[in-house]
Amino acid sequence: MRILHLLDHSPPRNSAYARRTMAILRQQRALGWHTNQLTGPRQGLVESDRNRDGWHFFRTAPVAGVLAQVPLFGAASIIARRLRKVVQLTRPDLLHAHSPAENALAALQVGRRLGLPVVFELHAVFGQSDPCFSHALRHSLASAAERWCAGRADAVTTSSEGLRAQLEAGGVQRARVTVVPNAVDLRDYPPAARRDVCLARLLGLGDGPVLGFIGAFHRHEGLELLIDALPALLRVHPQLQLLLAGPGARHAWLKARVLHHGLGGSVVLHDTAQAGAGAHNAHNAHNVHNTYDALHALADVLVFPRLPQRAAELVPAQRLLEAMARGCLVVASNVGSHRELVDHGRTGMLFEAGSATALTDAVNVLLATPARWPAMRGEARWFVKYQRNWEVSVARYGPLYRRLLGQAGR
Repeated sequence: MRILHLLDHSPPRNSAYARRTMAILRQQRALGWHTNQLTGPRQGLVESDRNRDGWHFFRTAPVAGVLAQVPLFGAASIIARRLRKVVQLTRPDLLHAHSPAENALAALQVGRRLGLPVVFELHAVFGQSDPCFSHALRHSLASAAERWCAGRADAVTTSSEGLRAQLEAGGVQRARVTVVPNAVDLRDYPPAARRDVCLARLLGLGDGPVLGFIGAFHRHEGLELLIDALPALLRVHPQLQLLLAGPGARHAWLKARVLHHGLGGSVVLHDTAQAGAGAHNAHNAHNVHNTYDALHALADVLVFPRLPQRAAELVPAQRLLEAMARGCLVVASNVGSHRELVDHGRTGMLFEAGSATALTDAVNVLLATPARWPAMRGEARWFVKYQRNWEVSVARYGPLYRRLLGQAGR
């Protein structure tokens, strides 16, 4: 089986998109499938068409000239031109176009002309709203193009049930959409290590209990709710501390909210961007991974308070998945992306999204029942080991590919 993947970007760029697609490519190769990879014009200039692991990528020159002024369709035209050449060289059995929409537009154009089946994979990282009018207009155009492509591709895949529901609401038949959920390689996530006492002292953490949030400080993650819930938690657990660790874009805003509540002594804000500055390549990304390992071990309970917003429902909760892989205790809001991972009372605790009172109650219940912790940690890691590893997730492509190739007589 020969598959040509059409990607927005790849390593050496480091992003959730690149990490997911590289994991998919590695596992497809492990299954004995032959893959080739073409990146679009947003990849930018790279010194080599091979990354650190020796993978070969066909590249597309950045869009320039008149075509650069035509949203979506200018890039799609350039990609289609490059794709035709790569198809001639690689002779694939099918085209697998990943978001954004211009990749799917190009794949549909070339695939229809050459009789190749087209799979369109919709990634949650694309199509996020933007307050700027010009960007909002571009987002609307991109969303419409995604729906159009999803309706015409031979099959559609997504990374979450939330994205499948969004496609279904847009008119795409549910049966045509296959969910290939995000996963992890459990070898990269050993059980949480012992608490690093020196690191705890360096950050100003006491003996606990310690609540933690470790991840990106996006607005939809609901960190304000976690801070607002802290006074009620401190009335029951006066020594409790909150560790918020992530990149520094919103640190000043969160610090102001902490001071507004008079919680300066109970909250530790740690800027992981300082620890992993310049994490744009695989080596620095590995250092950041080790930093996150150590931070996870500092928290007794990790809290993921995503708000009931569109982005929180659609974007896969990778940091929650990684925490469960390490066997951490987790408390999470009941948005769709969390319900896909947490079985309430078995692998973690869920609470009503957007409610500081419900968050407080869930944390208090968990802290009051330490006898449940070993079983809950074990169940969380078991779930990831047997249901959210890349071997299981990527296997979902097999029946889909074979059906398309059978229909195409290949």
